[in-house]
Amino acid sequence: MDSPPRSSVIIIGAGISGVSAGKVLAENGIEDMVILEASDRIGGRIRKDNFGGVTVELGAGWIAGVGGKESNPVWELASQSGLRTCFSDYSNARYNIYDRSGKIYPSGVAADSYKKAVDLAIENLKSLEANLVGEVIEPPSSPKTPIELAIDFILHDFEMAEVEPISTFVDFGEREFLVADERGYEHLLYKMAENFLFTSEGKILDSRLKLNKVVRELQHSRNGVVVKTEDGCIYEANYVILSVSIGVLQSDLISFKPPLPRWKTEAIEKCDVMVYTKIFLNFPYKFWPCGPGKEFFIYAHERRGYYTFWQHMENAYPGSNILVVTLTNGESKRVEAQSDKETLEEAMGVLRDMFGPHIPNATDILVPRWWNNRFQRGSYSNYPIISDNQDVHDIKAPVGRIFFTGEHTSERFSGYVHGGYLAGIDTSNSLLEEMRKEKERKSESQTFLLEPLLALTGSLTLTQTEAVPSLHKCDIPTHLYLSGKICPAPDAYRFVEGPCQFDAWEGIVLGIHVKLANWGSMKKKQTSDSNCHAGAVLSIAFGPDGRQLASGSGDTTVRLWDLNTQTLMFTCTGHKNWVLCIAWSPDGKHLVSGSKAGELQCWDPQTGKPSGNLLVIALLTDKSSLRKSNAVKLRFISIALALAIYLTCLHLNGAAPRIVPLKCGKLHKGS
Repeated sequence: MDSPPRSSVIIIGAGISGVSAGKVLAENGIEDMVILEASDRIGGRIRKDNFGGVTVELGAGWIAGVGGKESNPVWELASQSGLRTCFSDYSNARYNIYDRSGKIYPSGVAADSYKKAVDLAIENLKSLEANLVGEVIEPPSSPKTPIELAIDFILHDFEMAEVEPISTFVDFGEREFLVADERGYEHLLYKMAENFLFTSEGKILDSRLKLNKVVRELQHSRNGVVVKTEDGCIYEANYVILSVSIGVLQSDLISFKPPLPRWKTEAIEKCDVMVYTKIFLNFPYKFWPCGPGKEFFIYAHERRGYYTFWQHMENAYPGSNILVVTLTNGESKRVEAQSDKETLEEAMGVLRDMFGPHIPNATDILVPRWWNNRFQRGSYSNYPIISDNQDVHDIKAPVGRIFFTGEHTSERFSGYVHGGYLAGIDTSNSLLEEMRKEKERKSESQTFLLEPLLALTGSLTLTQTEAVPSLHKCDIPTHLYLSGKICPAPDAYRFVEGPCQFDAWEGIVLGIHVKLANWGSMKKKQTSDSNCHAGAVLSIAFGPDGRQLASGSGDTTVRLWDLNTQTLMFTCTGHKNWVLCIAWSPDGKHLVSGSKAGELQCWDPQTGKPSGNLLVIALLTDKSSLRKSNAVKLRFISIALALAIYLTCLHLNGAAPRIVPLKCGKLHKGS
């Protein structure tokens, strides 16, 4: 099977985050993208179905946060698209609460139970905060009665209640609208897609959107990404935006090669996956109360969350005779594992408890299964009330050329549709900025390779040392390191403080002397890492694109580090003595190291294994610096931070550069 041409960006997942990310990329001139969607449609967890003659939303159904000081972007899209909605304020509604005998709890009892549930939530929060600082506080009592359990469920599971105001309602307003449009909530995604994908008669016909493409493997390196799908197709790109759910990230659907770093996987595992199941029941006629304030009603049972929260669809679709009951988490998983017939029997038993034995049987039932759907593995993310913002940052942070998006990466709006929409925009903007920086790095690298070294170091001063007459010390102004004109490493990894010196012997760079501004913090961080060198770090070199760092040590190893993730990639073994020098080839495909034992070793930075390939290194030299054997004698060559692109030597006499080929372990004669 022929592989498609390499793209600039692959987007995995065509939910609202993936589509909004693609739209922003296209608006900024990135047209050569590919969108891989595992299912046969776009939308992700926004999904409609036809039930009882109307369109119902199996996943996201509300536009939450409307009417505030800021405009909700999803509400704007809905207004522009003419999407039909109806006011459905479940957060501020008054409910009839039924016991198992069909009696409605008096409003005073319900109000007292609600206040008790809120007070309990506050006490739980205080207990969690105390545990974080090591204090011991007696945990608050748990809800026990059926009405307490029911209200606790509404507060914590259905509404995702928090003691502090939720950002969605603070920023966008407290009104909530139920989508009630025959075209479905997903119509908003089609309208977005029309802006950058070819569509006709309401269908997306653009070849860049690939449906039924289940991604199973994602290979990533400094050179790009390779994505393999279940049907055997292979797609290559410079970058990938991963727009799958947090549940999929926690599953084994997609394997990463190399694996994601530990800090990333730990953050992913810390995020809770909520399962939210709306079960639809159709009846020949309605038997439940309707009218103002009657849209929702609650069933109080000894088992928490057992068919607790009910809603009729008469406001959205008058005459539809449809009831919806919402289950979450454990109850959702239990119901997903049983047959629809069993679920129908349980639901009818609850309805007969509330409304009597003579109500009609349901004519149809629809049970979504978000947990058992391997492309979703849940409904939305939920961060604990007491959680570290660093977890969200780590989940969102890119790993090399993999950028992550989705509602779970939204620091303020996780769990909401607008959170996913804004996350896609934010991630694509971050990627565009990285692409711009990469272009600048390549341009600067090419400029550096074409210009003489001394053009960049015109203020060099040479002083002859007393111990070795042929040894010179050269001072380089600090600004050459910090300007980024030579060293391609990110700012966070430039630790030089003050001017530096390097040693030159017969025109060859021997060593570098620098003062590191924050060596203490670096050393502290290193010693706390189980992957650190066992000996002193004697040499370091940044990769040409600033994404990798190589370090050589007195423990005889070379280690390759990912600067984006600050994690160890490979440990290269084979030297017999201290590793005193390291250098990269200009294209970043080879790494060479030299040891105190006089060995030179080539490595493949993609595997960490020895490489037998020829490596050409430019040496600025002249005939006077060649031995009689016509071979250049290299001593303990070390590379400066500023000259970390490749091994070089100082041109002291104005001679033209020579090319000296290196082979693994030996230096061959010059031509």
